[in-house]
Amino acid sequence: MKLQTTEEYIFESSINRLLSHFKNYDAAILTAYRSSLTKEENKERNRQLYKALLSLDCSITQVEGRYTEEETGRNAKENSFVVVNMKNKPEFKKTIVKLGKHFEQDSVLFIRKGSPATAYLYGTRKNDSHPKMDEEIPVGKLTSKISGNFFTRIKNKKFVFENMNTEDWRTHCNECEYAPQNISSIERYKNQGKTLINGI
Repeated sequence: MKLQTTEEYIFESSINRLLSHFKNYDAAILTAYRSSLTKEENKERNRQLYKALLSLDCSITQVEGRYTEEETGRNAKENSFVVVNMKNKPEFKKTIVKLGKHFEQDSVLFIRKGSPATAYLYGTRKNDSHPKMDEEIPVGKLTSKISGNFFTRIKNKKFVFENMNTEDWRTHCNECEYAPQNISSIERYKNQGKTLINGI
């Protein structure tokens, strides 16, 4: 496989490219943040999540957003990752669910490929959250019509899923602060990510 530059390998900032990916590949949005933890703790958790995602050989875009955390009812600001299954790996969903559970997320958002793409929340936490553990709740088709507070922003362009009423994704694209600086670092990060996944 021809290696891309570190920047190309790690970060895709074009909304048009992301939307094109959603037509052809399954994707997910997740984070390792918890509002009960410190900023430093959350950054380290997201660093570990990033390494795990990198080991999947997926396209990764970092976004910053806000959502309502089920457990506390607080509006939480967090860095999340849009992960696109570019190689159509069959274990993609299973691995994303494992990571969501490992990092104690109420849910992860899966985007099912298509034109338009559709999405659903998958419950990954054992509590009274919505959705419940291993429950899937559809959130509708991808649309350019923005209503209320439920949308995703990448470089000032917006997209939303029709029935996105359980989480508030007000996000914008952000350069990945966890990105390695060279190809050898990428391989080291990927190996560390594989170790994490194999241990959960």
